[in-house]
Amino acid sequence: MGETGGDGGNIALLQTNGGSDILLYEQTFCGLQEFIAKSLDMYRSELSLVLYPTFVYMYLDLIKMGQEDGARTFFDEHKRSFESYHDEDLRSLSTLKERSQLSSHELAVTLRSEKYVICMARDAFQCLVRYLQDSQSKVVLNLINSFFYMDLNDDLPRHQSKISASVGSQLGEAKTSANRASVLYGMPKDAEFIAALTEAEEEDATGEDGRPKKKKKKESAFSNAKKSKMAANPHAPPATRVPIPALKERELDKKRAAARELVRAVPLDSTHLPSICFFTLLNTHSALSSVSLSADSTLVAAGMADSTVRLHSLNSKKLRTIKTYNELQNLDKTEAGVLDRVTDEQSGTDSRLLLGHSGPVYASAFHPFNSMLLSSSQDGTIRLWDLNTYTTAVCFKGHVLPVWDVDFCPVGYYFVSASQDRTARLWATDQPLPLRIFAEHVSDVSCAKFHPNGNYVATGSYDRTVRLWDVATGTCVRLLTGQHGNITSLAFSPDGRFLASGASDGSVRLWDISNASIVSTLRGHTDSVTSLAFSHDAGVLATGSLDCTVRVWDSRTLLDDAKEPDFSFNTSASSGASSVQRQLACYPTKSTSVLNVHFTYRNLLLAAGPFVQ
Repeated sequence: MGETGGDGGNIALLQTNGGSDILLYEQTFCGLQEFIAKSLDMYRSELSLVLYPTFVYMYLDLIKMGQEDGARTFFDEHKRSFESYHDEDLRSLSTLKERSQLSSHELAVTLRSEKYVICMARDAFQCLVRYLQDSQSKVVLNLINSFFYMDLNDDLPRHQSKISASVGSQLGEAKTSANRASVLYGMPKDAEFIAALTEAEEEDATGEDGRPKKKKKKESAFSNAKKSKMAANPHAPPATRVPIPALKERELDKKRAAARELVRAVPLDSTHLPSICFFTLLNTHSALSSVSLSADSTLVAAGMADSTVRLHSLNSKKLRTIKTYNELQNLDKTEAGVLDRVTDEQSGTDSRLLLGHSGPVYASAFHPFNSMLLSSSQDGTIRLWDLNTYTTAVCFKGHVLPVWDVDFCPVGYYFVSASQDRTARLWATDQPLPLRIFAEHVSDVSCAKFHPNGNYVATGSYDRTVRLWDVATGTCVRLLTGQHGNITSLAFSPDGRFLASGASDGSVRLWDISNASIVSTLRGHTDSVTSLAFSHDAGVLATGSLDCTVRVWDSRTLLDDAKEPDFSFNTSASSGASSVQRQLACYPTKSTSVLNVHFTYRNLLLAAGPFVQ
């Protein structure tokens, strides 16, 4: 029975039996194409959404009936019409050769077990129903009854530009109901952070003699951010919505130090581009799987294919181990700076080797205050490393397949993992089992990122969708579709309202999570986008790719435009603002793939990757 959304209810189109003749399928599909081509212009774009799923389900139906040769001929004859939006899925489906493969082919199983979602105006849908019933297109009617979810609305039919921006995922578009929940994307008041910012600004405004500086201080990149933090934000969640342990005194000191650095950050925009420092990892022999940098930009972790994690110091501070038990017993614990004297100076080195995984290390993430490091591996485990002893503190087991990504909550304690088992999981550092399991993706969850306020988690998947999950309830509050490549990287804007997603086709898309709308699509990379980073004032967006380039985009203009009440993606697209105009700079390497881009507290752009032989 076909399903329809909108004002509710199910609509039975017609109970039918599918035919088994390849000629019938060919004639039916060609007839549907001809009907859509001759339909009214206002309906044609939305009616064309039916073509791709009809083509795919006909192909699978023919294989199921044992007509493999006819299915191959049908597939080769019509696939070119859909390659621009569904190239990866078509390449996957082309590997189906026999009926016996249907039960083991991942995409085929997904398509036949889930509903394909099509959003359509009610008038256009009625036009389609009349044609199918008048022409007695039993095959199409049967497919719609079995595999389609028609999400109907009473709006005018959409133009092709809006449709192109929302289609491309494995299961069509997002249902209207998927994005109705409100999202508390704002940043809550942080009294300690505001006090640290104020203190740092006062220090900058005072000379060495204690007198105010004569020269007028240049406005900080965070002056506006501070004002917004001091004002009540109606979009911010309550501070107690997600329970978070109180910070230790040492962590508070590091938070204050970060605030002092942020005040001195250089504002970035289209006329003030960031300076860039690139770290090339040599002699990795194609064994480097991942690179991550700490929040304070003092440490870098490299995940290797030989199952090790290599930790390097980026400043003059050596990586020291804790003193022996007897030496610690002799320390005077009442003296100031005792925590700095628990390490053995003679043990200091520039790098450390972390051993424990039994498979390639695909991702790592530093604790916000550098006390711990997370790493995930092909062995299905996540390891929490103590950066005082450089040993495994906890080994988290729960995923049954390789874990592609991990990310810490901005205040620590919680972290999220993304796995090939199609789930993302929320963990706490002091709990051996996951607190939440996010399980609505229909393919690998390739990347995960915590929201700046710690109340949400974004996940990207090989099903070409991005989902936003509520940590407090475990529900999916946003489903974002429209990118035509597998989602490979994610990044939130500092204010929490916007989300950037990179894909395997080289595109970068900006989303407004307050209303699940598209802000812009940025094109320039020619290979998979591996990393994204907003500057701390959201002035620019940096992207890194396997095409050996770092690109910088004008996010300030895009995000400011998106905040206007009358903004729409259509208006932006028709104004002539192209990706070339939004791209501020492109920095190519000689032969180094870019695996990570990262802004320091002062908005210096760091990037890292392996030298490709």
